[in-house]
Amino acid sequence: MSQRGKKYLLIPSVPTPNGGLHLGHIGGPYLAADVLARYLRMRGAEALVMSGTDSYESYVTLQAAKEMRPPDSVCHAYHERIVNDLEVMQISMDEFVNPLSLRWNAVYSGWHYRILQQLQDAGSILRVNENMPWDPVRKMYLAGCWLQGKCPQCALEVTGYFCENCGAHFRPEELSHDSGLLHREVTNLFLRLQDICRLSETGIQPEIESSYRQYLNRQQGMLRLTANNPWGLYHDDESTLFNYGFIFAYFLMLGEIASQRLHANENAFSADSSIITIACFGIDNAIPFLASVLGITNACAEFKPFDYYLANHFYLLEGRKFSTSRRHAIWVKDFSGSEKLITDCVRYYLSSINVRENQGDFIMSEFKACCLRMMDCVQRLVIPALQQIADVPITAIGADMMEEMESALARQEQAMRPVRYLPQTATDQVEVWIQSGEGHAKADGNAFWWLKGLCLLVYPMMPHLGQEMWFALGYDGAPDSLELSRLPERRVRPLEMRIVSIQDISLDRWTREVMCHAG
Repeated sequence: MSQRGKKYLLIPSVPTPNGGLHLGHIGGPYLAADVLARYLRMRGAEALVMSGTDSYESYVTLQAAKEMRPPDSVCHAYHERIVNDLEVMQISMDEFVNPLSLRWNAVYSGWHYRILQQLQDAGSILRVNENMPWDPVRKMYLAGCWLQGKCPQCALEVTGYFCENCGAHFRPEELSHDSGLLHREVTNLFLRLQDICRLSETGIQPEIESSYRQYLNRQQGMLRLTANNPWGLYHDDESTLFNYGFIFAYFLMLGEIASQRLHANENAFSADSSIITIACFGIDNAIPFLASVLGITNACAEFKPFDYYLANHFYLLEGRKFSTSRRHAIWVKDFSGSEKLITDCVRYYLSSINVRENQGDFIMSEFKACCLRMMDCVQRLVIPALQQIADVPITAIGADMMEEMESALARQEQAMRPVRYLPQTATDQVEVWIQSGEGHAKADGNAFWWLKGLCLLVYPMMPHLGQEMWFALGYDGAPDSLELSRLPERRVRPLEMRIVSIQDISLDRWTREVMCHAG
């Protein structure tokens, strides 16, 4: 189905600028947004991807303490690191905001204070007294990442307001603490949340919707809007605006930027906007994303929530969760300077792992096999087929080949629906198409059209290979699948691409490190 004339804004999670990204980060919201946006553009839509760093996340202060420098210095440094990490993985951002920069600081804070005022005017804010843990030595409240105790639901040790084990979100006074911990009474602001209609038509998995309803019940329909953390947008002498509570204010800012880029007359989140909005996030961010978006749009009728939500479960690495603290990770910086065909393979393998319905496992041996399989396809099928038809007039596509290509792209379309985004089924279709190349790629009549089909199928996941094939096939611009039978503007030329040795990917070093830290 053509997407011509449609406009999209995709917003993946806003990462904390306290370190670089690893493949567990990349494979979730960022890759999903990039893959889907590339597919939508290929079908004729205007699709923007926008995000930014979450500068006022409390973990910034923890990293600042470790590095013994101011939080804003930490934010600026790691913002640039994250920008570079996204570029290495070919994640294309139309805007990636640094809220502390001179360019965006006033706009960012302005949207937060505007929404706070609108919520107050709507009578949607509650003032709640809380007993907050207090550290008399450091003279600070133990909020955010400084808050530690046992989860009130599963009794395991937790840090912050969220339990990664059971998914519970809670208030500080609900945690079990050391009995000797001091507390002070404070007053914080909370947003009144309403019950929700069913979210199944927006792409939210039933288990996530169930978790959100449980959150509403446990927290009596309240979402935190202020926290006792000195690092944040000022609210009063003891509190700042809570970044997760106001995450939709950040998105409204991005919606305003997007409307200007898309030449629209209203914010992408205006109630009457025709721009289709898609949120991409991990399940650990599902509750704050849904609570802030649904809570604020319910109180402020001029705005609409996201049209679709793409939530992913965690990636594991050799059976264990990617972990920064345990050094159980593969970092994006390890790919800096690598051939783009390598990062294409990383993207393709991550897309093939099903994290939409459950946790997915990054297995080193499977990754190596995937790399070898894709390199073999390029070297044994793609390059010889292009050489075979270079400078040869291309004939029109036959009826049987057209039917095969249309069928394959129809299955790709099913995989790329925002309401049920399943990229692993798109990679399955690529594998089927590669197998068909054993016959088509070596037949003069079908070689060109088989190559074009492969180009269109791999491009969202493997943009470098897809784009280079598109140019080699004689087309200009980015790949598009609107007119399948369209002949090329130029003569076909050989593919100029270096086939990377598997040793260049340093798999042996990563395997040793992962297995060492897993032991």
